[in-house]
This record gives sequence, structure tokens and C-alpha cells, in this order.
Amino acid sequence: MLIEGSVISDIGRIRQNNEDNFFLNGLYRKDINNRLFTSTEIADCRQAVYAVCDGMGGEEYGEIASLCAASALKILKNAPFTEELLDKYIKNVQSDIINKSHNLLSESMGSTLALLYIKDNTGYALNLGDSRIYLYRRGKLKQLTKDHTQASLLIDSGILTADEARQHISSHMLTRYLGTGSNITAKDIYKAENIKLYKDDIFLLCSDGLTDMLPDNEIEQSLFKTYKNGTGFIVQNLCTKALEAGGRDNITCIAVKMVKKGRFLSLNK
Repeated sequence: MLIEGSVISDIGRIRQNNEDNFFLNGLYRKDINNRLFTSTEIADCRQAVYAVCDGMGGEEYGEIASLCAASALKILKNAPFTEELLDKYIKNVQSDIINKSHNLLSESMGSTLALLYIKDNTGYALNLGDSRIYLYRRGKLKQLTKDHTQASLLIDSGILTADEARQHISSHMLTRYLGTGSNITAKDIYKAENIKLYKDDIFLLCSDGLTDMLPDNEIEQSLFKTYKNGTGFIVQNLCTKALEAGGRDNITCIAVKMVKKGRFLSLNK
């Protein structure tokens, strides 16, 4: 099989800057002043890396933190995926963000990480923070990652329902992330069960700018209507719906679709 992957990163309707970044198997947003970014690429199922990174820190500091997290993923692209390599990545990002925060006199700089690593037709989903990875298979959407927020802890304790948590003040209070004030190691990253890949599987990686605007059932409905299209159309449709719902935050999403090898790919239709 081949992998068709597309990304869209939009500033949204409210924010003055885009603090999101991504890694599309080697491609990331180098120009942090770019308000809108779209791209599509083809990869082989033998090895590929995708990620969404949502920065925090205010002003331009969030963009810098997410750029640190995205650009450092280059070390994972062509190397065996091991706990040691993942730990090295985290240490590199932590050091980079902390050094930049000192230079900028910022006490709070950080980034989420939603990482999809594909190796030999198997998918590995990992995350820190509230950026998510979903799997869409045979008409059903399943969240693979776990939100690291105060609201998620309240859900686990039975104090809040998932619907109540969406609007709760603690929904954006992160308990795990990359950056200042965090002592994260590879052992702290949430790792989903390994996923054997099948034709037409779609992975969706996204920042909370999408999931805050669209509940899971609306995302599932959108994918049901567009899954036969190219991934460029899929992410554009989701972004448009999030903007129509208010676009209160930056919106970044990646669609990764397993397609038949040798098939002619219409990337954006």
C-alpha cells in the first residue's frame, strides 16, 4: 500500500497568529507568520511520520514552541523507532524550548504532540496534551489518543461527562506537554495499541481548534461523506466546517489514508 497524506493549518477567525505546526513526513511549517498552509504528499507504508503540534505561550512564543517540536521530528523519519530515540527527541525539544524561553524572557512556552509513526504496514499513535489522533475505519471513528487535561482527569473521576468537559474551564489546562515546567520523558507519552493497516483506513491528526468546534459525531459524518475523496479534500472540508462553527482557535489537521499501490491518485478531489 501507499500512504496519501494531506495537511491544512489555518489561523482561524479569532486568533492573531497561528501557534500550530505539523510534520507531514518531513514537511513542516518553517514560516511561522504563514496564516494558511496546505500540502499533499505520497509515502510508502514501510516508514512514515506524521504529527500535529499545538503551541502555547502567547504572543509569538507558542509558534516557536510548536516549531521546535515539529522540526525536531526529522530524527524519527529515517531511523528505527525505539524508546531511546523517542526519549532523545523529547530531551532535544525540551532543551530547545527552555533555551528559547530564557532568551525571550518567557516563563511559559510549550507544545502538544500527536504523533503517528507508520512502519511496515503498522501504525503507532502517541500523544502529549490535547491534540488528537483518530482512526476512521468502515464508517466508524475511534479516538486513539488520550487527552492530557484537567478536564480529562475529571471525566475519569466521574465528576464530568465528556459533553460537560467540552465547555469546562479546565478543558485546556494541560497536564502533560513539551516545554517549560514539564519533566516529560518517553515513559509519560500515551501510546495506543499497535494498529495493523488496511486499505481505506484514514488517520486524522488534529489540534483542538478542530475538536473544540466539531464534536466527534460531526467529524465522523464529515469523513463518511468524504472518505472516498482525496485527503486534500477531506482536510479542507473539516477545516471549513470548523470555521463555520466559529473558528475560535487555530485549526490544523492531517488526513493519512491507506491506498492501493499503483492506483492513480487524485490528490485534491
